[in-house]
Amino acid sequence: MLHPVEIKAAAVPGAEAMANFSALKTLTDYEVGTGAVICSTDRPYPLGEGVIALSPWEI
Repeated sequence: MLHPVEIKAAAVPGAEAMANFSALKTLTDYEVGTGAVICSTDRPYPLGEGVIALSPWEI
C-alpha cells in the first residue's frame, strides 16, 4: 500500500499541495492509502478526500 506525502512550508496549503497525488491512481499493482501534506499547521485537518494536513511533530 502506498501513502503519498508532500512537504510544504505554508501553514495552510491549498489544493495544489496534493495535485501530484492523483498520479498514483494510475498504478494498478498498488493500493493507495491516506495521503499527508506535512506543513506548518498547528493541528491536523482534512485537505481533501483521503488527504490530511499534518505538522512535522505529528509524524
